[in-house]
Amino acid sequence: MRQEHFGASVIHAVLSAKTFPLLDMTINWEQEREHCIQRNWEWTLGLINRCQKEIEVLETENQKLKAQLKGSLQND
Repeated sequence: MRQEHFGASVIHAVLSAKTFPLLDMTINWEQEREHCIQRNWEWTLGLINRCQKEIEVLETENQKLKAQLKGSLQND
């Protein structure tokens, strides 16, 4: 999926992931960085890094919670 407006695509993906956690919102971070570099959108590179870190933290927390839930269901 290629979108021309990175800011809108990241904001949409982050909001959708938080609002609709069952949606698979995958972002190609390197492709988005290259897209912004080509257009000289330097300010967006910091946004990309912050969003990527936040999503990685959320994914890690999600995996931990899934493992805890699975363990608790197996113990019942």
